[in-house]
Amino acid sequence: MSIIITGSSGFIGKHLTNYLLRKLPKLKIYALYNKGIPYSDKKNIKFIKYSLGKKFNFNIINKKSTIIHLAWDYIPDYKTTKHITTHLKLQKNFIKNVIQKKPKSLFVMGTCFEYQNSNQQLNENSKIKPQNNYALAKNKLRIYIKKNKHKITNFTWGRLFYVYGKNQPKYTLYGQFLRNKQNKIKLRNLIKNKNLELDYLNISTVCKYVYKLSFNNKNNNEVNVCSGKKILLQNMIFKWLNEKQIKIKRNAKCFYGSNNKLKSLIDKIK
Repeated sequence: MSIIITGSSGFIGKHLTNYLLRKLPKLKIYALYNKGIPYSDKKNIKFIKYSLGKKFNFNIINKKSTIIHLAWDYIPDYKTTKHITTHLKLQKNFIKNVIQKKPKSLFVMGTCFEYQNSNQQLNENSKIKPQNNYALAKNKLRIYIKKNKHKITNFTWGRLFYVYGKNQPKYTLYGQFLRNKQNKIKLRNLIKNKNLELDYLNISTVCKYVYKLSFNNKNNNEVNVCSGKKILLQNMIFKWLNEKQIKIKRNAKCFYGSNNKLKSLIDKIK
């Protein structure tokens, strides 16, 4: 039995790889990366430098393997057409080779941006209307996987909402917060939309959910990876500062998910 995780040099990938090493110390882990020089003193992990479209030994995958696919290029440029014109083809070719090996489990990270922008809580049956080219390409990949995967492979498409945590890139809200937390004027200017509520999870919680969804031996299909709660962005910063939060205005706009399905799938897994 083994785990193959792609995108292990990314923000989520680094945290998840370390989480899996702690959680599954005896399981062989193949961590695919394309940036930096990763290191671990753990004997059960092997780092493999790899970029989509390059040559790869797919024979390390077998019917006992669990695949966690996080890798995706061109982030944070969500609008570039390269998601559709270039990267989607590479993604499909990679997935094609993976599913031919009939792994036990395949988890692929999707995005909340697949949903139509709505001011109501979103569940897995909510209308799909991708908000940008990144989400459009992701949704096309999801459809491709569901059409072509083997029935013995348990498949999960994790629609991630918003995440924050240590070592997050500078372009994110939390990354900017860490850079400016000593300057309250800059902190106030971080939030351009003072009337927006979003759905945030800490990266440690995201790792726990991805692990549980990947190893619950079920064909989970689409699952929202979210808190199920909305929070005003200004209050998110106050939370990080451990300061008192402000009252929410009645006409606040929101974009958040339902985690009912998520909870029903993972509550019994340790």
